[in-house]
Amino acid sequence: MGRESARVIRLSSVTREHLGQRIRLVGRVFSTDSVSPIIWLEDEGYYRLVDISITLASDNSNMDLFRQPKSHVMVTGYIERLEADEPVPPRPGAKPDLVVRAFLIQSVPNLNIRAWRESVQAREELIERARQIGSSNN
Repeated sequence: MGRESARVIRLSSVTREHLGQRIRLVGRVFSTDSVSPIIWLEDEGYYRLVDISITLASDNSNMDLFRQPKSHVMVTGYIERLEADEPVPPRPGAKPDLVVRAFLIQSVPNLNIRAWRESVQAREELIERARQIGSSNN
């Protein structure tokens, strides 16, 4: 069985189109809740829920790291629909429908977030352009 690679995307690019896909993204821990394994990540004013329960269960020594607001993290996980009964930390004006079920979270304090964001955006644009060219050739 081959190893599935994660699709590298910006936090702002996460949509229902990515349901079930393995993704990797970077964001800033925006808010946490001491009783919920779900945190809010933020990047450039975009917010996304991340379920860190698998990560916490596998490595409790890093629990404090991921609960520190404003720390930058790289998340790898799957995009899923948020269950209606899942406890979500409050965030005014947010009505989340998707969650990243993280199985790997890494602290990236020295990552140049702007450069990372720009390179991922350029990659997304190239992929979209190639897709458009491919569909126009059919």
